[in-house]
Amino acid sequence: MSSFASLAFLAVVLMLLVYRQDRAGPRRALKQGFRLAGRIAVTMPIAVVFAGFTGELLPHDTVAANLGAESGGLGIMLAGVIGGFMPGGPIVSFSTALVIYNAGAGVPQIIAFITGWSVYAFHRTLSYEIPLMGSRFALVRLAASLALPLAAGGLASAFIALGYRMH
Repeated sequence: MSSFASLAFLAVVLMLLVYRQDRAGPRRALKQGFRLAGRIAVTMPIAVVFAGFTGELLPHDTVAANLGAESGGLGIMLAGVIGGFMPGGPIVSFSTALVIYNAGAGVPQIIAFITGWSVYAFHRTLSYEIPLMGSRFALVRLAASLALPLAAGGLASAFIALGYRMH
């Protein structure tokens, strides 16, 4: 089953559950969904163009040397840190991850990049977490999360070594 078909099926199931709870619920949910789709429809093309320009500026030989499949644990750690400094939401981050991958980064390194973006998010730490939760909380969370990109990239390397194919 394709991802589109899976999502469509789940949307119908959720719609039926919402309808059972409140007959007007599906109409409200559709309005909310279309508002969100409108915002994404504006952001997505800009993010993809941003990623395309980034891909043109990236020195492919440097990316391959530092983040390529042969860069090992050091490349995985570097990718996790770079991901932590990646600003923006998933549209920008995943587009950038694809560009870095196409420039020669290895799959484990890309997984570490996305994991670093997800768990470190230094821009969100400075903007939201420290002001709202305090610096002690932020430091403990970051310390507890420190090994996650390395672990994710390492596990990806192990899966690939076992013969798991990515495409």
